[in-house]
Amino acid sequence: MTNEPGFPTIDRHLPEMMAFARGLANDFRSGHLQSWQALTQRVDDFFSPAMLDTVEAVAPGWREMAAYAQGVTQVHVMCAFTGLLLCHEFEHASRAQQELIKWIVLFHDIAKQVSDGKSDRIHGFRSAAKAGAALRGIGFAVTADYDSYGDAWCALVHAAIVRRGETAGPIQDNRKLPEIIDGIGRLFGRDTAASLIVRTVLFHMSINIIEEYPAAAPLTDSESGRYLDRELLALLKLMSLADSDGWELFRPPTRERYRRQTLAVFDKLASNCPT
Repeated sequence: MTNEPGFPTIDRHLPEMMAFARGLANDFRSGHLQSWQALTQRVDDFFSPAMLDTVEAVAPGWREMAAYAQGVTQVHVMCAFTGLLLCHEFEHASRAQQELIKWIVLFHDIAKQVSDGKSDRIHGFRSAAKAGAALRGIGFAVTADYDSYGDAWCALVHAAIVRRGETAGPIQDNRKLPEIIDGIGRLFGRDTAASLIVRTVLFHMSINIIEEYPAAAPLTDSESGRYLDRELLALLKLMSLADSDGWELFRPPTRERYRRQTLAVFDKLASNCPT
């Protein structure tokens, strides 16, 4: 990909939200933002009904996501943006990677449903489906198959779950990945900006990174070699760093420990990735 992005940018579509995220990052860096509670209050104040409408128009599903569990996921996403903008790896990424990862952070939990303290182990797949359905409306290029196959692909991704019993909850069905990945290519092309966004969202719950929080349905070594190329790994690393900071920004020792674990995992994946 070239240094200059040839695709829509989130700063153009959601300038107020990105200015707000930069303000959070600047205030964290300067010491003026020091707690999850303070960040939560600022996020709640920012997302007025009018702002929810604005974000919903770009990322359909945002309003529903924000309604679960008193908006905890909305706060997490904005905290993830904060962590991303503070991240050394983001600062040194290419311009195209920086613009792609901001879209990925926006969409990564767009379909997450949090209730009664239960984890949502399938939201990576569902969020990828929502991202795939939204990107054309934002202005990303699609293929000639998009109109005829887009709805069927979304249905395929939503149905790619395995039931683990009454109490354990469903997990993503990685046996469907060949058809899902082929479908992303049919809709967006192989290595396009839209394809990278959707694939990163799809896989952001699929790698064992943090020891305390193992993935419910991690990719096998064979699947990692098949599906994770170097460009995708670079974006997944940025997403994973931001996602971790989205929960641990105000716990420095844990944040640093998780950062080390994340970098070690992606160094290993990169060393085994075909050039």
